[in-house]
Amino acid sequence: MLSDTSGHLLQLSVDDLKGSPFKDYGAPAWLLIVFVGIFSVLAAAMTYKHTKGFEGFIIVEGAILLIFIISQTILIQELRFTQVMLGLCGFALLLLGSLIRKIETAPEHHHPQQQIHHSQASAHKKSHYHKHRKRG
Repeated sequence: MLSDTSGHLLQLSVDDLKGSPFKDYGAPAWLLIVFVGIFSVLAAAMTYKHTKGFEGFIIVEGAILLIFIISQTILIQELRFTQVMLGLCGFALLLLGSLIRKIETAPEHHHPQQQIHHSQASAHKKSHYHKHRKRG
């Protein structure tokens, strides 16, 4: 869309933009790059690093993708295969982010580091037999 703002290469028509604030596909391309592209990379990096609140970024990314696809469908008044697939991806991000948030905030959820630390601490405790054993 940036290399051909008329949309011809993607089989889009500038006539589809009538009634919108856009005169060509340049501005929608930048919006797509910033909100969907950059935000996706940020959400992926936060997920990889398991940064606090990363599941919220996944949910927001799904919502952004769905809003973009729904507004695009309303704008061009035609449903295409790629829109359906991207819409399903956005919906999947919403569901998966919500599921991760539910798992992360569950009271019985234990982090692996805590489990390792707890097992190491219990390994250093001496048994009852060991405490009261007679030396001699």
